[in-house]
Amino acid sequence: MLQCRQPECGKADGLPYTLVFRFDEGGNAIGFQLTVSGYGTQEFWYQRNLQGDVSGLYNGSGTLIGPYAYDFWGKLLDAELLDSSFGGIYGYVLELNPIRYRGYRYDLETGLYYCNTGITTQRRVNADGYVSTGA
Repeated sequence: MLQCRQPECGKADGLPYTLVFRFDEGGNAIGFQLTVSGYGTQEFWYQRNLQGDVSGLYNGSGTLIGPYAYDFWGKLLDAELLDSSFGGIYGYVLELNPIRYRGYRYDLETGLYYCNTGITTQRRVNADGYVSTGA
């Protein structure tokens, strides 16, 4: 298991937090460590479906915290705690987790996914009804 060199930091409800990601040998995120000021530190692990979507999040003791559900375009349809008694640090974890649809990183501020292309500027071209072959 590998660990991210640079943790992700931010604020949730005014409380500072830090995410340190865990990766397998293939470079795929398998979980993270969340530290929230005033709540301590917890480990969380991903459940993925065959398409690579994060479909669930487990705590360090193996309890499912909550599922994720997406539409065909990656829009998050559902991410709620399974048990309202979780509270504390768990109240933040489903929203703060940035690894979601197809394993892409989700940006909470913009509402967009980073598609891991490694290219900073690019255009995606696809054929549509206005393309002519000249025939």
